[in-house]
Amino acid sequence: MNELRYLNNLHNYSKGIDLPQGWVRTSTFWLIDNNEVVGVVRIRHEEKK
Repeated sequence: MNELRYLNNLHNYSKGIDLPQGWVRTSTFWLIDNNEVVGVVRIRHEEKK
């Protein structure tokens, strides 16, 4: 999967669009320092039942 498609999927997942079965809405936040990823946080917007 290329980077653009990956980022598009992350955006869609945060909106609840095209979620794989059993997944919940998830937002991804990146901490970048001098063009280097130094941290990633994913927040689930609901609990999986």
